[in-house]
Amino acid sequence: MQVTQVDFSAIAFSPFVATKGVKTSQATLNGAPVEFLLSDSEWYPAPFGASAFNDEKATRLTLELDISKSPVLEVLGLAEAAIIKKAHEMGIFENQSLDDVTKTFKSSVAYSDKYTAFRWRTKLNTVGVKPCRFFLAPNKIKVPYDDLDLRHATVRPHILFKGLWKQGGQWGLQFEVLNLLVQPASDAPVPF
Repeated sequence: MQVTQVDFSAIAFSPFVATKGVKTSQATLNGAPVEFLLSDSEWYPAPFGASAFNDEKATRLTLELDISKSPVLEVLGLAEAAIIKKAHEMGIFENQSLDDVTKTFKSSVAYSDKYTAFRWRTKLNTVGVKPCRFFLAPNKIKVPYDDLDLRHATVRPHILFKGLWKQGGQWGLQFEVLNLLVQPASDAPVPF
């Protein structure tokens, strides 16, 4: 399923539970995890690769995709609006008004004046119970994360919408990359 086929207004959310200082709410669609491809035809630059701020040993990394020139920018905006409305309707924000819930929402899409680009923020795990799997295009050969330089590549992610997070008066969406098809740039250094 592609992101354009997901009915974000039909997603159900569990009540928030506390985990390591952050409260989270799990998302499901018809009782199943919410998984989708961002696109089966577009490639997205990941100009900063996958990283964790000031922690080179981290295994849970942030991957920002440049979606400035993609129709998915509008799709994600509509998805966020549907999720805000649905989460409020389900009452998981207790007695807050829709206006208050909207004001405290932190979008996963951010505009950078410095780079004049819209970037979509996701997470991925390099190890653990559910590590992201990486495949090289076009033959979809599985490769280890350490063999890749995502800063010099374009990618197609397979995404899990995990649900919502809430902390410090703000809340937002949790998107995790389960699989990543990688197309190295032709001038990128060879990984071996």
